[in-house]
Amino acid sequence: MPSPGQTVKPITLGAPPQEISRCGPAPDIAPSPSLNFVIFFPSGGLTCQHLSERTKSHELWIRIAQRFLNDKEPVWPSWGLPLHAIPAATIEDLVFRTKRLANVQRNVDDSDEEEIRTSFQGLILRPRDSPMWMHLIRGRWLLLQMQDFTLELWDMDGKSYARPAASCSWLKSFVDGIIVTESSANPEITISTISFETCKFQPDLPFKSDLRPPRPTLTAVNSFKGYSLLKAKSGRLLGFAASSGNNLRTCIVDEFTRGEVELSGGPSLIKTERTLDILIQGPIIFVARQRHVELYATSDIEQALSHDNSAHGHSSRPFQSVSYPDISLINHPQFHANVPSYLQAPRGSILLTHFIDNMNALPLGASEGDMYGISRFEEAVLEGSHTLIRWRIPNADIDVPRPGCIAFDEAVGICVAGMGSGRIWIGDAVPSGEMKKTIIPSIPNHVPHPDPRWPKLPRFYFWDYTYNGPHPDSSIRDEVVPGWSTAIDYYVPWRNEPETYGGVNWFVENVMGIPGPARTVLFSTKLLSPKYTDSSSEFVDVHGQMFLLINQRDYFQVQRLVDGTTLEDIVDRLKNGGLGHIFVKDEEW
Repeated sequence: MPSPGQTVKPITLGAPPQEISRCGPAPDIAPSPSLNFVIFFPSGGLTCQHLSERTKSHELWIRIAQRFLNDKEPVWPSWGLPLHAIPAATIEDLVFRTKRLANVQRNVDDSDEEEIRTSFQGLILRPRDSPMWMHLIRGRWLLLQMQDFTLELWDMDGKSYARPAASCSWLKSFVDGIIVTESSANPEITISTISFETCKFQPDLPFKSDLRPPRPTLTAVNSFKGYSLLKAKSGRLLGFAASSGNNLRTCIVDEFTRGEVELSGGPSLIKTERTLDILIQGPIIFVARQRHVELYATSDIEQALSHDNSAHGHSSRPFQSVSYPDISLINHPQFHANVPSYLQAPRGSILLTHFIDNMNALPLGASEGDMYGISRFEEAVLEGSHTLIRWRIPNADIDVPRPGCIAFDEAVGICVAGMGSGRIWIGDAVPSGEMKKTIIPSIPNHVPHPDPRWPKLPRFYFWDYTYNGPHPDSSIRDEVVPGWSTAIDYYVPWRNEPETYGGVNWFVENVMGIPGPARTVLFSTKLLSPKYTDSSSEFVDVHGQMFLLINQRDYFQVQRLVDGTTLEDIVDRLKNGGLGHIFVKDEEW
């Protein structure tokens, strides 16, 4: 098991400074609803409480905000720039929020204790098991997807949360990527779905605290098919981590011509390695894979896209590839425009952070460079972070956060958490008035479905129940080698079902970070003993690549077999007394 803590490695590349951050544990740990909202703010600030109403002009608030921006790198939302495009009421709200949050930080520094709250600023009620995904826009608008694929748009500035401000019901699958591009008018929202469809919206969304009456709609202005896992957008270039027909094919696509260039990776790229994030930044395109950071020349991509036959596809290799130091595999790195505020990095470096204690933190979200997590324990989970406020979510024993339903905007102090019960909690770190009294509705006395994206649920899913498998009364079926059987579908029929939560396909996609399909083809018959205390093992086939999964009671281990290894090879080696040198060394898996 990895030791707890945080590893920070600077990688000097001579490229524009960018950052990769990863926060995250083993997804098989059931999350608990104790929510940490980590925010960093400067200790100093400018107070404007003595200004009269007649002096609150747009130009004055721009000058006031500019002083904030020039002072010790305060947290200011990216959507709040440039200042001349932001309404005076919004700038005023951001300035005062920054001041109030700085006061909260000083109080925490003085007392050395974060504030713990049990009340929320608002509550949205949706049907049980229905919230699936959410994203905050301009610190005010919550884009929410339901289990029936419906998109809903909620106004966090509204006086009540009785109904969404807008909705659309024509999507046919779940959202798996979003990029919000700000402009002086309305934001441009581009989303991708797991069915390889991309849609763009340009709704009328006033800024936070803007007095302009909202008239939002969710009408697609552009859509096309063929790609999913949208990770980046710059001008007309879109970066996708998956393509139709090949979930491991990473592409840069011209939004208007639909031409594409495949980012084919370096020579050390293995065929099951997934692309986890993309950043298009000026002359360089950064790609974070599970084992490497790759750098591509934007000019090469643009030149390939300009060819007449670009619609048929080109491929490009990186001009530089860097392996992650001291880390064999990561599943959740993220690029950020700003270094997380509690870390420092030299100029000309890419900062790679990796929280290796996989028992403590979940990769839930990031905003303006800070990382967040849901903790299973009372102590802080992010070493070096600064927890200011902690919200206690009610009914922790029978309600769990919904994966993909955590949204933050730390620059305005807003966080939203969607629960399996259908309750969506809205937390405001620095509300302008008194804390609202939230009436908490009762919920059924059992834990919601952990993730409806995987609709089939074994009866022994819950983490307080240990499944030991059936104990056969006769000889083991299909025991090709003593102690090993291929009859997984007979003994554990749910294991290879592609839509089962906790099945091998779920494990490969959510824990190993490799897109399926996957199947267990051989397993140790220790699984069939109701009293086994030793480890059990299974061989898993993923796109023709074999892996050995070793299950312990408290952790698991995965080993990759050399390319080209077949089930017959494994059986022959087991018959001859051992697997020998059939595994790839750990740092290469």
